[in-house]
Amino acid sequence: MCATASSTSFSTLFIGSLSPDTTDAAMREVFQRFYGFLRLKLSCKGSSACCFVEFEDANSSTQAMNSLQGYRMSASDRSGMRIEYAKSKMSTSAPGGAGV
Repeated sequence: MCATASSTSFSTLFIGSLSPDTTDAAMREVFQRFYGFLRLKLSCKGSSACCFVEFEDANSSTQAMNSLQGYRMSASDRSGMRIEYAKSKMSTSAPGGAGV
């Protein structure tokens, strides 16, 4: 079932189930094609990685989530992306140039 934007949804997505060798450039390539993409922040710790992706509004983030749910970055990925609304927005001061 596809998610729909509502007053409780956010413009920021949490992406889990990423391979630890996922790169910032690869994630940017996937998400920047969606209208409203603003920035992302990739975090790799140990044998797993996750990413936060911010959009202009909830409608834009919902469209990206519905389109990419289960998407595999590469053929070697064991499972596809697990995408959900982040519990909060990204901070305005993203260290390490995590913006566009």
